[in-house]
Amino acid sequence: MVVPFKFVGYCDESEDDTSLVITCVFARAADWAIIIPPWQALLNEYEIPEFHAEHCEHRKGFWETWTDPTERFTAARRFLDLITVNRLPFPAIYATGVDLQCFKEIAAPMIRAAHPGKHLDVPWLLAFHQVLDDMLHAQGFTNEAVGTHESIDLICDEKDNFSGRVGRRAQELKQTTHRPLAAVTFASSESAVGIQIADLVAYELRKALTAVMLNDETRGIRDQMMQLMDAKMPGGQRRIYANRWDEAAMRRGKLPSGLV
Repeated sequence: MVVPFKFVGYCDESEDDTSLVITCVFARAADWAIIIPPWQALLNEYEIPEFHAEHCEHRKGFWETWTDPTERFTAARRFLDLITVNRLPFPAIYATGVDLQCFKEIAAPMIRAAHPGKHLDVPWLLAFHQVLDDMLHAQGFTNEAVGTHESIDLICDEKDNFSGRVGRRAQELKQTTHRPLAAVTFASSESAVGIQIADLVAYELRKALTAVMLNDETRGIRDQMMQLMDAKMPGGQRRIYANRWDEAAMRRGKLPSGLV
């Protein structure tokens, strides 16, 4: 049975030496039956089991024989359009980016001082907490508005370096807070379209964030990033809610609950 006001979020990350982004694609459980088919149809058209933005751009895996960058760009844009040129009032997407150098210099000492010996001073945890806070707030708002008591099912990429740390932290949060977080499970990106969507958004936001932090005029802000940030719901609300933990944000000291 699908519960009308229960939400499911699919989560993935993208990271380089400069920045990290965690993204969660968030919709009611019932709505995923509408979100998935157009994406799956495009996968079937290209005869691929899953779409990875980085693989497409850099000719990895299935895309290795696609030597024309214009053709790969066109393919990637078609997947991107399924997110941005979308007249459905779902999904909403929550994303958080972290400046890794500023985190090391500013946020990490604050977290160590607040939680000595607990090893919480890692950048992915800041991003994860922020994204989770945003989703839990949305579920809580819905519960209050319609008089329900539903909680979020969170589904994350099962890759080892992500699933292990998310699993441990999510279990701690469930035990120590009253927030509406239910099951935290893991799936392969091949089996979960929601994770593929999260991967695409995280990749584009991370590329843009790194270009900004490095003041890289060659890369600049890609059109794909602008397309994502300009995407709107039918009612005019933003499709993507993005936070950036840069130097200014960290010096304000208002880190997510659970870290300070």
